[in-house]
Amino acid sequence: MTTCIAQTIAAIPQASWSITLETNVSQAMRDAGTRGRLRRDLRPHGRFDMLLWWGNGEPRAVIEVKHRVWGFGAVRDDLSRLCSAVRNRRNITFQCGILAFAVLRGDGRKTARDWAEDRYDSVVRSAKEFASLEGLAANDHRSSLDVDEGAGIAGALVIR
Repeated sequence: MTTCIAQTIAAIPQASWSITLETNVSQAMRDAGTRGRLRRDLRPHGRFDMLLWWGNGEPRAVIEVKHRVWGFGAVRDDLSRLCSAVRNRRNITFQCGILAFAVLRGDGRKTARDWAEDRYDSVVRSAKEFASLEGLAANDHRSSLDVDEGAGIAGALVIR
């Protein structure tokens, strides 16, 4: 899923950006203009799944990807990292953070499509509340998927 997202972004014609995978968090935050000690929830010694760069070589957006999301708990830590990365925008080059995720299949009690939609809506609702408490806004973008033995929804939350 991460590779497909990166390939899709890289294939956009006349793109004024580049993308890197598994970028070191500390280095990315320094490149974005952050100074001083990084917050623990950023996991400074970890890696961002993807980093989108402006054409001038400065970081533009942090992208985290989650597979098979069953509930908000599965995305909470990544959402917290994104919020921490973009919170202080006047001192850094990040335009936004993006959380891409997929909700797949059903649990047998509902149709796969109904189950996926209910689960997706629940995750998005909780994520928007979380971002709001962090002083940020989250907008969701979704698309339906047809998968073996069911259905799913691929979505992205854009955090600003």
